[in-house]
Amino acid sequence: MRDMLFVGHANPEDNEIARWLALRLATEGYPVWCDLTKLLGGEAFWSDIESAIRERTSKYLLVLSRTSNAKPGVLNELSLAQAVQRSQRIKDFVVPLWIDDLPASEFNIHLHRINAIPFQDGWHRGLARLLEKLEEDGVPKRPDFGPQAVASWWRERVSASYGLRQSPELLVTNWYKLRPITLHFHKLGLRLTNSAIEPASEIPYPAERFGDYIVTFAPAEDIRDTLGSNMMIASSEERWINPNEPEQRPRMWSYKDERSIVTKLLNRAWREMLIQRELPLYQFADGPPSFYFTKDMVDRDRVRFEAAHGHRTFRNVVGVKTIRGRSGSTSIRYWHFALEARPLVSPVVGFTMKPHVLFSDDGRSIWDNKDRLARARRSQCKDWWNADWRDRNFAAVHFLADGGETIRLQVASKRWLEVEARPLYLTSPASYDEAALSEDPDAEFALDMPEEDEFDDEEEA
Repeated sequence: MRDMLFVGHANPEDNEIARWLALRLATEGYPVWCDLTKLLGGEAFWSDIESAIRERTSKYLLVLSRTSNAKPGVLNELSLAQAVQRSQRIKDFVVPLWIDDLPASEFNIHLHRINAIPFQDGWHRGLARLLEKLEEDGVPKRPDFGPQAVASWWRERVSASYGLRQSPELLVTNWYKLRPITLHFHKLGLRLTNSAIEPASEIPYPAERFGDYIVTFAPAEDIRDTLGSNMMIASSEERWINPNEPEQRPRMWSYKDERSIVTKLLNRAWREMLIQRELPLYQFADGPPSFYFTKDMVDRDRVRFEAAHGHRTFRNVVGVKTIRGRSGSTSIRYWHFALEARPLVSPVVGFTMKPHVLFSDDGRSIWDNKDRLARARRSQCKDWWNADWRDRNFAAVHFLADGGETIRLQVASKRWLEVEARPLYLTSPASYDEAALSEDPDAEFALDMPEEDEFDDEEEA
């Protein structure tokens, strides 16, 4: 009875991806066996590997790497699996999963004529391809495998504190700090004239009323003529809102007032920057408008940038997917990465960058149906992990900074806010010891379970 997927891999070099793959497949309901996940789904350890491959295995999934490609134990399993495939005429019995930079020309001779599923550009992308393959080949699932079986395995096999160590770890936030700048507090006064009271014209730069003051980043000469003939600036004071040294920050107001008004000023400065640059905007239910990328806005719909750990890379910010309806019809759906900047006053002054994904039929005109957008987002992004969102945030900020060190927001005739194009990094006093996990075959990482898809009349092709 061939009812199990067998995960072959180099031990211990490829343990991490082998465990992850086994648990992800089990979460999808596929019966899977790996030497690192004993008793998953109630399956006991297979002491006779040869019998297991000959009699129980429906697919032999080989984690193909530079190490496994030359490791004797893995090659013995592969040779046996190839023999089973030939003798029993099982189509695509061996499925290589290509995880690193091993050149195709150096694949083991047994694999030269077999198409390998690429995992180098992201494990989640490789998993999606593998799941499509298993579905196409009609590999059956079992009710004793699924999210509950994986959760049960996790509870029984792994301690909550396992792998923790008291050593620091560098963490990347989505906080982007504003370089030090002062606010102007312009005290208002009335001119004693016999002329009629004239309404003030709109101040062309971000400004808010606070008691008898106009609070703005602009100096008096930039707003004096906008106040009307009966209003004047009697005096002005400057105060740091984000000084390098705490003693530079004498207060003019309460923390509540500062938070409220600085948030409004930053919101307006950001919005006007987007408008001046004529970027497409989308308004979500709450919060400021988000800008989004449209087809051909950037070369090849991708942005090159410096990633979190300093290496140069790129991310697509617009993509396309073929959609198959339940009736059999097909259509094209574009996805668009969008970025929302929310003002931040504490613990630093700056912006929190929040990522979104929008959809269109033509690469430009965003759907106006909120429910349809939500369903498409769950489907499109179910395999986007933290690194996907983080790196696209990096890419969008890099685009707004024109490849420079800061995003510049004009707030006066000769004055700009400068938002750092690199996020704030934090240091955690504790970290997770992944090396320790790789030494223990009974330990495993927690899984990031994506939301279950909700379909209406659309399915991904």
